[in-house]
Amino acid sequence: MSACSKNQQVNLTNPERLISAFTGGLLFAYGFSHLRGLLTIGSLVVGCGLIQRALTGHCSVYQALEDAKSNAAESALETASQDSFPASDPPPGPGSVISRSVG
Repeated sequence: MSACSKNQQVNLTNPERLISAFTGGLLFAYGFSHLRGLLTIGSLVVGCGLIQRALTGHCSVYQALEDAKSNAAESALETASQDSFPASDPPPGPGSVISRSVG
């Protein structure tokens, strides 16, 4: 069974996972060895987050950016199709007679 759920697909390359694991381990070790102040607590938290990112292969930031890009593309396509012509007035097909008022 994969470490990721269905909503958390692997979206990191192996080098990104290795860098995350190494950096997360360093930050965690630093924070754990010093244990004083907000800086060390922050390094523990960020280190754990990077280790989790490396183990699962999923980055929530990448996912959010991909979702935003996908939603923007869908919205642009929908707007373009709605602006091309109104649904109640489709373009004439072959053999259609177009009446024009002369005045």
